[in-house]
Amino acid sequence: MNLWAYNANVYIRGNLWGRKLEDHWKTMNVKRAGEIPLFLDSWWPGGAPAGTDAPPAVNGPPAPAGNLAANAYHIPEMPHFCIDRHSKGTINGVFMDSSVRKLGLKQLWKLRWHRNWKEAEVPEWPDWMKEFKDY
Repeated sequence: MNLWAYNANVYIRGNLWGRKLEDHWKTMNVKRAGEIPLFLDSWWPGGAPAGTDAPPAVNGPPAPAGNLAANAYHIPEMPHFCIDRHSKGTINGVFMDSSVRKLGLKQLWKLRWHRNWKEAEVPEWPDWMKEFKDY
């Protein structure tokens, strides 16, 4: 799940795991809902990507890095979704307008993940992603 979809104001004040509450969508009734990911293929139950997240160095989950909870605010979350799940650099996604479509992995950086998302800079793609289609 795109964790930016949570209506976090109902439960807490301030921020949620270091994420500003005003960036959360809080509702599915928004303009351009077809550009906002809700559920995507992932190796982890969810994530709240930042536009500065780099692609993963390898396809799939990273090797264990000790106590992840202690470093939770510093873990890039785009790699949770950036997996070559269906070959040729694609995953499936459900969007806030209830549409479903195949996504190229490089497209993940072009989606509107949260309310105040600024288009991410195109990262330097790791070797395993370089030949995937640019969208």
